[in-house]
Amino acid sequence: MSSDGKQAVIQAPPLQQLLGGGKRPVIRAPFLPTAPFMVTDPNVSQMPRTYVLTVEPTYTLGQTLSLTLRFDIPGTIVAWNAGAFNTGAGNALPIGVRPLDTFTVNLTTSTRENITTAPVLGSALFGSGENPGQVGAYGYMINAGGSLNVEVQPLLANLRITMAFTVLEIRAGSNYLLPALVGAGA
Repeated sequence: MSSDGKQAVIQAPPLQQLLGGGKRPVIRAPFLPTAPFMVTDPNVSQMPRTYVLTVEPTYTLGQTLSLTLRFDIPGTIVAWNAGAFNTGAGNALPIGVRPLDTFTVNLTTSTRENITTAPVLGSALFGSGENPGQVGAYGYMINAGGSLNVEVQPLLANLRITMAFTVLEIRAGSNYLLPALVGAGA
């Protein structure tokens, strides 16, 4: 205890108190497959768009490359996929190495939210065309003007890495904000 009579709190409040108390502070909801919110306003439409980022094989091995996806329209990221191709002689990867294991990736937003808490192998996050990588739950909502910052570190030389982010865009007036994000600045 300090000289002014205050004592540090060393135990976090119980989970039920953190979640708002009451008899049912949480409910069970599906996580996969991704189930984005659908807008019910008749003056608003939604359509999918795939945003693509590519790393060309002009990098220095060991270098972390920073790429940015800017969103001019609000939407929800519902899937992220990637692929890697060796452009070197013979075009083959080392035996036993899968394309998504040839690079690491770290995702953050323009509001400094960490989607991944540390760089991970591409295979730990991304799916492929055959088996899409789902974001889960309701997807990741982002407002117009927001961005997704992607840090990629190739682990082999001569790779062309392509990442595709499927976004369910919301088409409406220029002042439309996602209801769940009004004031959040994402």
